[in-house]
Amino acid sequence: MKNPKTRFLSALLISLLLTSCAMLSSQPEPSFTPINLNDKVSSGEYQKKTDNFLLLFDASSSMFLDYNQEMKFKQAKRIANRMNQTIPDLDLQSGLGVFGPTAIGRGNGSKLSYGMTSYNRKAFGDALQQVSSPSGNTPMTQAIKLAGSNLAESKGKIAVILISDAEDVGNPPLAAATELKATYGDRICVYTVLIGNNSTGKATMTQIANATQCGFATDYASIESPQGMADFVERIFLEKATDSDGDGVFDSMDQCPGTPKGTPVDAVGCPIKKADDDKDSDGDGVYDSKDQCPGTPYGIKVDQYGCPLPIEGSVTIELRVEFDFDKDTVRPQYRQELQDFADFLTSYPNLTVTLEGHTDNYGSKEYNEELSIRRAKSVRRYLVGEFGLWGNRITTTGYGFSRPEADNTTSQGRQKNRRVYAIIQSN
Repeated sequence: MKNPKTRFLSALLISLLLTSCAMLSSQPEPSFTPINLNDKVSSGEYQKKTDNFLLLFDASSSMFLDYNQEMKFKQAKRIANRMNQTIPDLDLQSGLGVFGPTAIGRGNGSKLSYGMTSYNRKAFGDALQQVSSPSGNTPMTQAIKLAGSNLAESKGKIAVILISDAEDVGNPPLAAATELKATYGDRICVYTVLIGNNSTGKATMTQIANATQCGFATDYASIESPQGMADFVERIFLEKATDSDGDGVFDSMDQCPGTPKGTPVDAVGCPIKKADDDKDSDGDGVYDSKDQCPGTPYGIKVDQYGCPLPIEGSVTIELRVEFDFDKDTVRPQYRQELQDFADFLTSYPNLTVTLEGHTDNYGSKEYNEELSIRRAKSVRRYLVGEFGLWGNRITTTGYGFSRPEADNTTSQGRQKNRRVYAIIQSN
């Protein structure tokens, strides 16, 4: 039997330990003011790079251990919450998968803790808050495999973000990451965040990120600050916007794409009018008041008077004739466009035309090739029947979905791809 002095010392030690733990658990979370990335998006300088993201969160028992005098699980939650606060206001699909104590880490369970669903900052944060204390093994390989099935309905670009100490992972997860890449190809990138400093874990996380050839590996210390987190989020979710026509207005903001080089433009990329009644009806960069050749088809190079420059060889122009889904009927709204094109060909009888039909990527290759030819022939019939052009000046061909000009993962992009181009040749 212990003497009274020994019992007193033991009780005192336990009391001190409990008090210390209580004080540690009650310590407030360090303040964090996220850097606002919305300005980069609203200015048009940056555009959305990712359409879907899935956060895989390690809540296994090894995350209960301390790193730098703090539980690794707490650091992981901090990083996840700071990422959630920093993501700009984008149209995203999101999900949260927790491996360790929850279903995604047991047996054949595939249910996510959150999503996949439309991203909502508060709802995502609430899901993070519900992640329980760390326990269980570290089924990282299974979590990555299940990510493949949970992303099956996703459209567009995918980011998988893995936060873990990568300790005691069991079966090497590299094969699962390689399989994920094989399934989704260029659509998917994996980004890893290492919690702790385990050298084997660091190597594992680097291998997983490299497996998709477009992700990267980082660690807690590199991204815990507002600037570090902003850089992390920006690399995953944003990319520099392009300015295809070189007018100084990014494509995402440009309401007049294809403006001739050197033409003064306004904030939305449209030619600046010199007077309230001055217009550029045919969009060739020469105002109507000086345009001696009105109605020049869009894409034809003109001189200072708005008249076509000599065409040598062939030149591709866009008729701006787009089609409804799975249709080859010319919409009435394009009559003026086709009228101007027919007038141009009538004025230059030495020119011949090849009409190229195109489609979006819905449906089989064979069907879309046939549909693209029908669209080109439909425009040919319209030009011949409505405006009296000689049919022997117009040939047709179709390319199906092999030559997209826009992203087929969006409805706007698919609409732009359902189009007809004209190749004008000088005889």
